[in-house]
Amino acid sequence: MPVDNLQTHTKLRADAHSAISYIDSLLQSDWCSYDVIITKLVNVESVEKTSFTLKTIQNHFKKIKEMACDKNFISDNFEEYYNEENSCYDIIDERRLGKKKEFKYVEGFKLIDIRLGARITNNLIPFIEYLRQIKGVDDNFDLTLDVLEDIIENEGVQVQKQQEIIRVDNRTVFTLKGIQSVQEFLPLSRKAIIESKNIQIIYEPFEGPRINITVSPYMIVEFNNRWSLIGMLNVVKEKKTLFHTNNRLGLINNLPFDRIVSLQIDDESKFLPSKINVNKILDSSIGTSVDWQFGLKAVEEVVVEFSERLYPYFVTKPLHKHKAIDSKNRIITYCLIPTLELENIILSYGSGLKVLKPEALRSKIKLRLKEALNVYKD
Repeated sequence: MPVDNLQTHTKLRADAHSAISYIDSLLQSDWCSYDVIITKLVNVESVEKTSFTLKTIQNHFKKIKEMACDKNFISDNFEEYYNEENSCYDIIDERRLGKKKEFKYVEGFKLIDIRLGARITNNLIPFIEYLRQIKGVDDNFDLTLDVLEDIIENEGVQVQKQQEIIRVDNRTVFTLKGIQSVQEFLPLSRKAIIESKNIQIIYEPFEGPRINITVSPYMIVEFNNRWSLIGMLNVVKEKKTLFHTNNRLGLINNLPFDRIVSLQIDDESKFLPSKINVNKILDSSIGTSVDWQFGLKAVEEVVVEFSERLYPYFVTKPLHKHKAIDSKNRIITYCLIPTLELENIILSYGSGLKVLKPEALRSKIKLRLKEALNVYKD
């Protein structure tokens, strides 16, 4: 039964209502002594403050047992706990730990069905800690995390805010003008995608003047701490831009957030839906530098030989989903779209990786290695 219905089900004062609701969450989670229950009731914000004594808690225990007698609160699974002498269900277990008694519900019982339970609560805590470190998510997302923390604390578990146990490599992305691009542009981009609306962007290439463009956005992608907006380039206001030079007008483009100066939703122009499955193509690539016109047609068998030292690493932490593994020769075959990001990863491991196929990728790696070696020639 939802917590809001607890008040209407039985005549309880507001303070008793909030206290019983909180005690219910504690008894579901772990063994608690009278002292622990009183301390938590005094400190938690969701419980109306009153005088909490041993007698108060005992009275709340009694009321919980009485309320359990209502068939709306208890099922036939708890018939064995029915106490005929007292005409109530003994659904609160007790044990003695030294001089103190501790209490907990019998397995499976909960007075208020809205409770999450210990397993879900304990799994949510690291999830929240992880998401707290993602910079640039909109305010509504932060509010959702606040609500989740309130729910967890209402379960009787304190969310530790003063100590970070999980650390995520999540550097803040800036534009050339110092704007925190993810925080500025992610919420609006997300809203435009959901509502199928175009976006007007002022784009600043590494070289040349700023460009005013209109884009139908399809996907926001993060790779290696660089965020990009993937969408159809519909309009370019200026002439003779890099988009014209590279024949990108009317095609799907990758627009990194760190190149965007400003972004706003365009309610007037017509949104052009994608004719391809962007997600499926990204599933078959590493990074976003794919040729969207070819899409899945660009998938090839990428065969890589690994050094003895690196092979176990790539078995346990795969480069990508593999097609075949030859453990004897330390060769792994992937089905991938060759991308610049894939090249960079291969090069980052130096002599530890050797591309066997396809020949085009193998040649690119050899050329880039030669160019790198030339840099160090005196």
